[in-house]
Amino acid sequence: MTIVKSQTGVTKNEPIVDKIIFTKLENLLHKMAFFRGWRYVAFVSGFVGFLGLALYPIAIAPMIDPSEYRKIQKEARKNIRQEDIQPGNMKIWTDPFGRKKPESD
Repeated sequence: MTIVKSQTGVTKNEPIVDKIIFTKLENLLHKMAFFRGWRYVAFVSGFVGFLGLALYPIAIAPMIDPSEYRKIQKEARKNIRQEDIQPGNMKIWTDPFGRKKPESD
């Protein structure tokens, strides 16, 4: 291994040594690769499927059927008068066009 002094005054190895080190590192990384081909596709698909299964009951199911959450909200707010908790004596929001609110569960 020969050390060469560059124009900036910094010593460094010859390019041949760098090439040998890079080749050994590349071979090591090549051997360490975990998934290739169908195994990679299976790993990525499994990860995405796991995220979907974890997020479904939290984010997707309430948007598909909100009736259960409306019942819970109605029960929780049963004894609360909105006029009493309105900040700054503000008027409760009403529809400016006078449309009737549809009755829901």
